[in-house]
Amino acid sequence: MKRVSSLFLALALFWGLFSIPVSVRAQDVDYTIEQYQVEVRMDRARRYVVTETIDVRFPSERQGIYRDLPLFGGEEDYNLHDISVEGAQYQLEPGGETLRIRIGTPGEYVTGMQRYVIRYTMDHAADGDSSYDHAYINLLGQGWECSIQSFSAAVQLPERPVRYQVFSGREGETGNPYILAADYGALITLESKEALAPGTAVTLHGYLEEGAFDEAPQVLSPLTVLKADAIVTLNRDRSYRVDRELDLELSEPREGVLVPLSPQGEEKTWILDVEGEGMDYDAEYGAAFLHTAIATGQQRFALSYTVDQELDRNRQMDYADLWLFSGTAEAGAMSGTLRVHLPEIPNEYRAFSRTEDGVDRELAAKMDENGALTVALEQLPAGALIGVRVVYPEGFFTRPASAGNWIALVAATALLVLFLVLYLLLGRERPLLPVPQPFPPKELNSAEAGYLINFSCSPDDIASLILQWAEEGHLTMADIGEDGFLLTRGAPLDDGHRGYEHTLYDALFALGDEAAGTVTHEQLKEKFYPSVADAQKAVAGEFTGEHRLEDRSAGRWSTLLALLAALFLSVGPLLGCLKRDPAFSLFGILPLVAGLLALWFSAQLYNSWHKMARHRRRLWSGLLGLFYLVFAGIQVFLMTSQGELSPAIAVGYTLVGVLCLALHPFIRRRSVYGRRLMEELLGLRLYLTQTDESSLFAMAREHPGYFYRLLPYAMVLGLEETLGRRFEGILTEPPIWYQGQNWNTMSAIWMVHYMNRSMGRMTQTMVSAPAPQGGGSGGFTGGGFSGGGFTGGGSGGGGGGAW
Repeated sequence: MKRVSSLFLALALFWGLFSIPVSVRAQDVDYTIEQYQVEVRMDRARRYVVTETIDVRFPSERQGIYRDLPLFGGEEDYNLHDISVEGAQYQLEPGGETLRIRIGTPGEYVTGMQRYVIRYTMDHAADGDSSYDHAYINLLGQGWECSIQSFSAAVQLPERPVRYQVFSGREGETGNPYILAADYGALITLESKEALAPGTAVTLHGYLEEGAFDEAPQVLSPLTVLKADAIVTLNRDRSYRVDRELDLELSEPREGVLVPLSPQGEEKTWILDVEGEGMDYDAEYGAAFLHTAIATGQQRFALSYTVDQELDRNRQMDYADLWLFSGTAEAGAMSGTLRVHLPEIPNEYRAFSRTEDGVDRELAAKMDENGALTVALEQLPAGALIGVRVVYPEGFFTRPASAGNWIALVAATALLVLFLVLYLLLGRERPLLPVPQPFPPKELNSAEAGYLINFSCSPDDIASLILQWAEEGHLTMADIGEDGFLLTRGAPLDDGHRGYEHTLYDALFALGDEAAGTVTHEQLKEKFYPSVADAQKAVAGEFTGEHRLEDRSAGRWSTLLALLAALFLSVGPLLGCLKRDPAFSLFGILPLVAGLLALWFSAQLYNSWHKMARHRRRLWSGLLGLFYLVFAGIQVFLMTSQGELSPAIAVGYTLVGVLCLALHPFIRRRSVYGRRLMEELLGLRLYLTQTDESSLFAMAREHPGYFYRLLPYAMVLGLEETLGRRFEGILTEPPIWYQGQNWNTMSAIWMVHYMNRSMGRMTQTMVSAPAPQGGGSGGFTGGGFSGGGFTGGGSGGGGGGAW
């Protein structure tokens, strides 16, 4: 009667671990915002002038508040300027992607109600959408650490919107449970329905007629790249080193400038060894962020990096494409020089620029006698690529095998040898030779028979003891309504029962009416589960010492091999990116988790093999094979996607790991005692499935109650339905210990059906535990101009706190 429900429970727990929502907690926050008012005026140049009036109540002394303003929008960039605070000292502090306004005088503390008025302006370029003009702004950012008792906003648009949407809640939400909105022509007002919890955001997305922002610039140009020089050195392994100098002029203060480095070639490429003062490198976006210290005027930056790329597979020639961007993400170079140092003079070369729409423009290039190519750069647009292609004879570029290939080969060989040695020494167990027999092993009750099959005792196994006790006269069972049951005490358990059976039996009726000797499902619910857990442990404890079921050393080696195989597979992606992208190795968690899941799945299938019907064996074997096939494909992709590992090495490495995972249960050997019991139990299985009906009929006549004696064992073997079919027409009397059905015609099949249902309810009740407190779930949906929007998707927002 064991089920695969444990698999789904494990999966639910696994995914549950990854679905725990992250929330902003108001721990150690002893102040509140009583009133948060926002006024926004938008003109036809798509300039947002924002005034925030914040009334804060400080129960204890604080120096003031800080306000974090994002420097980038969720859907578009903007220029942030004209920042001021009315009637208070403040300081601007750069912080990566935000600008912090620290308001208050250091060393001077305030209490009670304080008002802060903050003003700033955000300039936007045209949105690029020909269907509407968009006004998309975060009126309240999600970053406030305290609650807001009242929030209101007034947004003045250049003209009446066609329609508008308001979003409120956690960042990414697309609903509006907290805000009331109204429009009065070009004016939209918003007001909170209730106090807003920490982390709540409010976003407005207005759709205006095309042309409402007709004075907006097509491109924001707060930055000019005066000069962009670069020296590129090509190596014989097809990698190249880039050394760049950028002379920038900023017309307004800003946190920094983004310089994309990611090359755009046909082959896979990786950026390595990024260096430079006053910059941070973002590997995810392949870009360097140059810190401009919120200053205007001219600034110079120097940065260096290496671009590694796969060897080309062209059989007629070797070529290399060298790529770099013309300037920054916002502006191209007005002038500059690109100098390319080549290992030898190429057969062919070409220099060109490529715009975002894919149009190439040839650039003037000159090669000297030393293999140095000089390219003049003038008036290149923002986002344009500079490309240089050099062509050499086939075989010019060479690369020795990476360290990852050798490590993978040695590791796979070692694991395979370990598996073969363990299998030859410990895994070649003689096949079980069961002989059909009509009774289960005398030494085992039904719960222990369940443990014998798969080395684990489930709640279903423990519940089967109820049937065994009932047939022995120790209790009776009765159904109550649709889902309830009543157990009545019978003759006490004798000395032939285990100690844990006496404990479990006494605990069962101790929760009911001891005077009447009865217990109901309601009396057991959420109270009996500790006794079931103790009994499960006690069943396992019966098989120790001379009664051990398996060879201890074989079991330990099997477990060690499985864990090594799971670790082995998780290291695979790391071996594929030792040089190019170590951060990519974090994806090794995927094969590790999948490997552990496959490990558990394989062990469960192996342990439950003897209790499965033939069609179920085929089904679960096929599902496991499909799982391993998909898993192996993902593993090979992760190992080869960075271009360092040979596909053949990756395939062999994966096959060895999967082989060891799938076959590790076979590195187990039952003890002599365990073999004998297993052969006897499988002998009962053979008898129930293969004996002719006349023999079963004879056994039923010779041994009254034979069917009910076998029923608990059939349930732990998964043969209860088979038992019912085989005894259909043979079973003539219902059990005297069960009341729940008025039988007009006795049917073994229906008896099994009702027993299954009753035992299922009983097991569910016996293991029910009080529900844990707390919990929750969350989600995220994206948005944009075409998709509607979401909280936190517009310009501005951010958050703040006290200091």
